Amino acid sequence: MNWFDIVKIDREEAQRLGDKYAPNEMQEFYLDKNLKRMKKIDDYVRENFYDKMEEHQQKYYDMFYDTTIKETDPEKFKMARRSLISMLRSFGYELPRR
Repeated sequence: MNWFDIVKIDREEAQRLGDKYAPNEMQEFYLDKNLKRMKKIDDYVRENFYDKMEEHQQKYYDMFYDTTIKETDPEKFKMARRSLISMLRSFGYELPRR
């Protein structure tokens, strides 16, 4: 076992313990993490193809984005973020992988 495996195990253990003993703080952590990812997606969309979108696509994107960032349940937020990415793909726009 190398050092990377040990660090990975420790991180997973820390998350598991955090979920068990500090669920409110972990929920905040997960929401913050999802918000950062969502902000990256929004920045990329606005820089690269927001202006190319048709007007109804822009309105739908804005409405969906605003609704998604208001979500407070980390799992629902994660699903909404995935739905937003799927919606952009259905419009014909590809986002780069992380």
